[in-house]
Amino acid sequence: MTSLTTAERALDLFRQRPDVENRIDWIANQLLALAAEGDGLALRIVATEAGGHALECAESGHVSVTTEAGPVRLFRTVLARLAKMAEEESGAAFNPYGGALVFRRCDIGAVSVEFSNVAALHSVRFAKRI
Repeated sequence: MTSLTTAERALDLFRQRPDVENRIDWIANQLLALAAEGDGLALRIVATEAGGHALECAESGHVSVTTEAGPVRLFRTVLARLAKMAEEESGAAFNPYGGALVFRRCDIGAVSVEFSNVAALHSVRFAKRI
């Protein structure tokens, strides 16, 4: 059995249907936990040669991509939810279109999040803070 890279694990989160009240919150929290485990994690929507879109995830030189519609559609909602979670947890100004956020959690430590959620760019970069 081969182990999945962090990038593959991150993409897999968007495919799962956990038995939880709020799937978007679950994905956002799992991404923060994955980011706390490694050296960084970046996700973005990229154009495909066929004219569609794909969700790309990169970490430590590993890049994984999915063109499945579900993960691509969920990604923008997860970005906006991260902004709302930061507002709820730290009082940061809510901006669903982008910004720099910090999440401090006793179970994972501190994670920095930089994201853009506008028509020209849908991306997020997570980094563990020391």
